[in-house]
Amino acid sequence: MRIAIRVDAAKHIGVGHVMRCLVLANELTAKGARVDFVCRSFPGHLGESIVADGHRLHLLPAASTPKESIDFSKMPSHASWLGVSWKTDFVQTKSALNKKYFDWVIVDHYSLDNRWERAMRELSSRIMVIDDLADREHDCDLLLDQNLFDDMKTRYNRLIPSECMRLLGPHYSLLRQEFLEIRKTNKKFGGNIRSILIFFGGSDPSNETSKALKAIRLLDKSDIEIDVLLGSANSYRKEIEGICSSMLNVRIHFQKKNIYELMAKADLVIGASGSSTWERCSIGLPALVWCIAENQRAIANCADKAGLCINLGMAKDVCAQTVTNALQELFNHKEKVLSMTSR
Repeated sequence: MRIAIRVDAAKHIGVGHVMRCLVLANELTAKGARVDFVCRSFPGHLGESIVADGHRLHLLPAASTPKESIDFSKMPSHASWLGVSWKTDFVQTKSALNKKYFDWVIVDHYSLDNRWERAMRELSSRIMVIDDLADREHDCDLLLDQNLFDDMKTRYNRLIPSECMRLLGPHYSLLRQEFLEIRKTNKKFGGNIRSILIFFGGSDPSNETSKALKAIRLLDKSDIEIDVLLGSANSYRKEIEGICSSMLNVRIHFQKKNIYELMAKADLVIGASGSSTWERCSIGLPALVWCIAENQRAIANCADKAGLCINLGMAKDVCAQTVTNALQELFNHKEKVLSMTSR
């Protein structure tokens, strides 16, 4: 079986889309499929990770700003993230794949909608969409949304064909095999917080990592171990290293692939409400989160409502003292931590 995946990673997009597509691609490859990735060559496109996992990579021309006259007001809300029009992207994708025919084309991109998908039927009769916004129409045969929403079962009713198969909710989470293994052997957790992992994704464009470190420093607790995970696209490495140098028991990790090892030893994660939400939940790891992008708000609100995390809101409204207060509440009431773990 031949499969093509159209997905991007970049500072303005994040790395979560590529990472979850890699999970799917690796599983499909293990079942005998051959997977071709098509990615635009934005800085931080993660092409090395794709190739390292044994997949073919086709890079589209860089496009940091649109070179065409495009009216984005009539396009999906994230259309500008693509850097070109959907028509240009289709033509370039088709060329990159040498006009070959595929059993499936999979697209995970907020900038693309039913027009691009319909055009791609030249290359495949079967289209799969990975989405979590439900803000545009799709022309697809299979739709996957792994997230938790109040209207999870109905939110795509008017956006996809009636015959489209739907895989909706965390039951369909794209989890790496390592997390499934950890579930079998994960430690029993008593609610005491002795180890904290800070992770705000591959880019952390607004430097929430520094905010979290400053919040922990305000706690003035010398018996907490802190692991800080930074992605390759993080632009604040020197600032973060400077803060860490003034704190005890802090370790910095750069572009660590086996994040599951850090999660397995942590008692609490401080991070964003992105694609790592379900990795944390899969091993019962409590989390203190806030949103670094608008598209994370609904997921964070629903996860908080379900008792899976504590959501502090949008990053612009969260300061170090806010985080310190939330942490102190968890230290004082370990039953709240235990409740998150069990849920």
